[in-house]
Formats: sequence, C-alpha cells, structure tokens
Amino acid sequence: MLILLPAAGYGQPAKQQYIDNHRHALYKDSLRKAEKQYAVNELERKYHTAAKDRQLLQQQLLLRKHQDEIHRKNALLVTGISLSFLLIALLMIMHRNYQSRHRIYLKNRDAHLQLRELESLNAIIQGEENERLKLAGSLQEDIVGKLELIHRKIAALPGQYDELGQSEIFSEIRQQINVTIVELQQIMQNLIPDMILQHGLYKALASFCASVRSSTGLAVDYNQTPALPVLEPETAVSVYRIVQELLHNIIKHAEALHISVQCLQQDKNLEICISDDGKGFTKERGLYAPGMGIENIDARVNALNGTIETEQSMLTGTKIRMIFSLEEAVSLSGFG
Repeated sequence: MLILLPAAGYGQPAKQQYIDNHRHALYKDSLRKAEKQYAVNELERKYHTAAKDRQLLQQQLLLRKHQDEIHRKNALLVTGISLSFLLIALLMIMHRNYQSRHRIYLKNRDAHLQLRELESLNAIIQGEENERLKLAGSLQEDIVGKLELIHRKIAALPGQYDELGQSEIFSEIRQQINVTIVELQQIMQNLIPDMILQHGLYKALASFCASVRSSTGLAVDYNQTPALPVLEPETAVSVYRIVQELLHNIIKHAEALHISVQCLQQDKNLEICISDDGKGFTKERGLYAPGMGIENIDARVNALNGTIETEQSMLTGTKIRMIFSLEEAVSLSGFG
C-alpha cells in the first residue's frame, strides 16, 4: 500500500488527521478482507452443505431404490406363493373331482355288472322253470297217462281171469303201479308247484313240509306269523324252490331228526328261518360240499336281492336265515 506523507509545513492537526485517515483506510481494508473471507467461508460452507445434502439425497435415493426392490421382490414372492397355493388347490379339486367321477364310474359299472348278472341269473332260473314245466307236461301226458291206462287194464283182468284175483304177484304189480303213479304225481308237484298258483306261497310251504314229514317220518314243523304280505308269482316260486332245495339238502346230508321252517315279517323284510338238529355243515361236508346245490340257492337268493346267513354247530345243528325285501317282492294280485 502506498502511504502518502503530509507535506512539510502542515501542522500537527493535519498530521493527526492523516494518521486517522490512514488507520481508517486500513480498518476498512481489513474489514473488506474479513467480509471477503467471510463470504468465501460462507460459500465454502454452503458448498459443503450442498455437497452433503446431495450425498444424503443420493443415499436416500439408493435406500429408497433398495427398499422398492425389496418390496418388488416381496410382492413377487407373495404372488408366487399365492399362485402356488391356488395351483395346489386347483390340483386338489381336480384330483377329488377325478376320484369322485372314478368312484361314480366304478359304482355304475358294478351296478351294471350286477344288473347283468341278475338278468343272467333270472334268465337261467326262468329257463329251469320252463324245463320243469316241459318235463312235468311230458310226465303227465306220456308216462302218467300210460301208467294209468295200464293200471285200468290190469284192474280189469281179474274179471276175465279169475285166478289173477288170487295171485300175490298180480296184487304186488298193481300196488307197485299205484306207488309209481303217486311218486310221479309227487315229482310233478315238485316240478310245478300248483299249490302256489292256487293258494299262495305260505300254504304251499306248509303243504310241502307236511309232505316231507309224511314221506320221511321226520319231525318237520312249519310256522308263520299272521297276515304275511302277498308276493309276486315269480318271487313266490323262487322262494319255494330255495326252501325246497334246502330241505332236500338237510334230509340227504344233515342226518337231522327235527326240521323247523318259519316265515315272519321284520319291518319291510320277509324273513325265512330253516333250522335242524343235524350234524351241521362244514366246508368238507354239507352246505358247501359239491352237489349240494348251494350255487343254485345263492343264485336264486341273489336274483331276489336277498341275503342268506348260516349259523352252524356240530352240537346244535344248523340255522339258515334268509331275508328278502318286501318293497320289491310284494304283489297287489293276492298271490301269496
């Protein structure tokens, strides 16, 4: 800085004024420097503050971007899990629907097969009945008719030949012919149960039990509850055949002395119980043995949608219980 000294001759006050001015100039210069420094410092402070703010903003932006990325990933994860659960639920529903449809298919198939089996059994049984009718007709028209004609001719011989009336052989021949005719009539009765057609199932069963009791000497009892329902003709014939077959098996194989046949109604079912005091049935001997007709019995029971239960003992004999639904078997025609 250039300092100008006062010229010679100036007095003391002027010198002092000069010094003051000089000091004032120095002060102002210092003040300007201080202000400039302050301004520079302020600018530097603002610059650093702005830099820090910018850095903080960048950090916040990065943090927000990171959080958004996390939120996006979480949303994708939740969406993926939700879709997975939805897919699993759909697969489970589809699987259950498939199982349900498959069960329905198997049930319908089994029902169809059972229906076909029942139709086949009914056809077989009906064929057997038709064969019995044909056989009975042949016996009635041919054999029985011829035997009765022979019997009448033989019965007329003693009027022509007196010595025949006293012949034991002749009397024995006549007696044997009579017995043969009665036996053939009994066979026809078994082949064509006219009693069922005339008086219904229950009277036919009572008559059959009485016939067995008379022909075998066994104690055969028949009992029934009052007011039993009337059955359809085909059902009545099938039930009669079943009882007939079972009693024949007992007579032939069980060595029983007493046989009991009971018919009763339980709710909407017809229950038939057949019991004996014989030696019982086993797989090797009895109801399940070859030639016992169990297949035919089972076929007839199944054809009627019935059930058959067997209780057997070597000490107490055998009890056979058959149950038939009356909702399908009841007739409105008065046929018992």
